Amino acid sequence: MKSTFAVLILLVSLGARAESSDWKVGVGGGYSPNFLVNLKNQETPTSGTTAEKTYDMEYSGASGFSLHIWYAPKNSWGFISGLEYGAERELKKVTFNGMSTTNFSSSSASRYQQHNIYMGTEYRWDSFYLPFALIYSTVNFRPATTFLGSYEAKGGAGIMLGVGWFIGEHFVIEYVGRSSTTELNTTTSSGTTKGTGTIASAMLTLKLMY
Repeated sequence: MKSTFAVLILLVSLGARAESSDWKVGVGGGYSPNFLVNLKNQETPTSGTTAEKTYDMEYSGASGFSLHIWYAPKNSWGFISGLEYGAERELKKVTFNGMSTTNFSSSSASRYQQHNIYMGTEYRWDSFYLPFALIYSTVNFRPATTFLGSYEAKGGAGIMLGVGWFIGEHFVIEYVGRSSTTELNTTTSSGTTKGTGTIASAMLTLKLMY
């Protein structure tokens, strides 16, 4: 994370020194109403054969904070980049083999947290624009307190697409959807699980750009 912040500080410095008003540095705050984790697990018991199982997990909404460096001329393609910090989310629903479970106490619910770095382009008309970007995510995972074993969670690469509006030149409202790869591996006395899949989420953000 130290290298990430170093890169961000450098980008902020470059943006602040740019003479063109089309270069913008900004901060944002928003809310992500959904967070869907789809995992295909290879489950290997201590005695037995490996079985493949697929789980769909829905987590609660969460707030987010972001920093941005943009080049956004009107009626033209531009450049967008930034860092997004997401709050922790609690498991609300698990679907396996068409059956869903939703009754989770605080102790039996796992928690996910995702942060993203993005870089891409946007096409801006006068006020309306369409952003397209590649993202790389890092994740933090906390299993239920009843879990006994070790675990490892990883983020991965993905994409971001959305729509946005400039309100004047300093305020922006944006709604984006994101999808990225993830891994979740666990080891217990019963065996090991190697899970790979995707995380999908949406975000509504209000940004101050200057």
